Formats: sequence, structure tokens, C-alpha cells
Amino acid sequence: MVSRLFKTWKYAALALLLGFPLAGWSAADAAEPKAAQPGPVAKSSVPELIKALSDPDAEFRRYAAYALGELGPAAKSAVPALIKTSGDPDRSLRLTSLQALSNIGPAAKKAVPELIKILGDPDKDVRRGAAYALGAIGPDAKKAVPALRRYLTESACDAQSPGCDRRVAVQTLGYIGRGAKKAVPELAKALSDPNRHVRVAAAQALGSVGPAAKSAVPELRKALGDPDAYVRVAAARYLATVKPEAAAAVSELLKALNDNDEYVRFSAAKALDKIGYKPARSVRKD
Repeated sequence: MVSRLFKTWKYAALALLLGFPLAGWSAADAAEPKAAQPGPVAKSSVPELIKALSDPDAEFRRYAAYALGELGPAAKSAVPALIKTSGDPDRSLRLTSLQALSNIGPAAKKAVPELIKILGDPDKDVRRGAAYALGAIGPDAKKAVPALRRYLTESACDAQSPGCDRRVAVQTLGYIGRGAKKAVPELAKALSDPNRHVRVAAAQALGSVGPAAKSAVPELRKALGDPDAYVRVAAARYLATVKPEAAAAVSELLKALNDNDEYVRFSAAKALDKIGYKPARSVRKD
């Protein structure tokens, strides 16, 4: 009874730190932290929330990590503590800590070395959590590119799963952008992946890498004939950014002017215009 009462008051204190009103609040609310909306006082409570990450109660630690994640970049001083809890024996705390680092975004760049290690974790959800965090950090996570290349080539992927590891790896490389230029061979290969979600992400990622991905033009030409319209659009958009190399794709772009998808037609016309090619026929209109 005493321990239960202490726990209730402890969670009430956490609610106060987050700026939640205690009127009508019950201990049950602590079990559903997503239902609450942190108030402005929460931003000044980061030091206390960091201390809470060391609490003996694993559940309490999870709520503290969640709260820090809700604060986003304002919780950047918690990054060292969240790096530590991302390796906690409690799986839920690890996942919550990784999500918090992801929410903090570029301000969590000090976590990159640890996140690289976590990409090799046997738990696929933990691996994905690390990849998502690296993607949220963005260009400052470029040191993770070698590990992400391995993650991409070694990961399994269901034929139609939108959340498979290969798609996550490709998306993360895309978020890193130009710093991921060494991954162009893997991204180009991913354009022929059996999973449509991986192909879409690969075409978009090559666009984010920019002109440094010009060696992928042959694969992007083939991608203009992909069964998925999103892949075709992304391929055409990238070709519009590499004028000399894209000249080799004129025949495929001309064919795309009659595509069934209006966005593909528009993107192909724009690419041809950027290349400097003026087609004799106009873009098909439905």
C-alpha cells in the first residue's frame, strides 16, 4: 500500500514537471502519456527529467524518456542521458529513448556513434529505431553511411511490406543527403528491388544525394518504366537535375510524356525542358 501510494505521488510529480493540470488527474493517466499535452513549464523541467532517467522504476524511466522526446530539440541537453538509456536492458525504454533522440533531431548528433553500433542490434525494431534517429539527425549523421550501406545490403525484406529494413535504410541515406554519395551503388541497385516501397525510397534518396548520384542514370532510365508511378516521378525529377548525363534518357522521357499518370507526364516534360530538349509533341492531357 505504501509503495503504491509513493508510486502514485511520483507520477503526479512527473505530471507537474510536464505542466499537466492535476485537476481531474489520476495515476491511470501516467499509463497513457500520449493522451496528455505538456505545458510550457515542461521545457524548464529537462534537468529533472534527465534525473528521472536513472530512476530504479523502469516504467518511470520510460515516461521520462517519452516526455523528453515530446519536447524535441528543447531537450538537447538530455542527449547524453538518452544515449545511455538507448542501451538499457529494458527493451521498451530503449525504443522510447531512440524515439526521443529522433524527435530531438539534428541537435542529437552526439548520439551518432552509439546509433551506428545499435544498427547491428539483433532486435529489428531497435535497429529501425536507430536508423530513424540517424535519419532525423540528417546530414550530420554522414559517418553512419558505411554502416547504413551494410544495413541495406544485409537486411531482409518482405515483397510488399512498407516498413521493411531495406526501405528504412534507403530512407535514412536519403535524409543524410549529399553526404551519402558513397552509397549510390547500393541505392541504384535498390531501384530494382522487388519491394515497391524500397524502389520509391531509392529513387527519392538518389534525388537527395544530388548530382553526385549521376552514375545511377542508367538505372534511373530503367526506373522510368517502373510499374509504380511514384518511382517514375522520382526518376524523372532526378534526371531534371543532371543535364549532361540525362541527355541519354531523352527517349525514355519522351515516352513518359504519354504516361497514364499526370505527375509522371509533368515531371518528364520538366526534365526534358531542363535538359534543353524541346519535344515536337505536347504533353498528353486527360
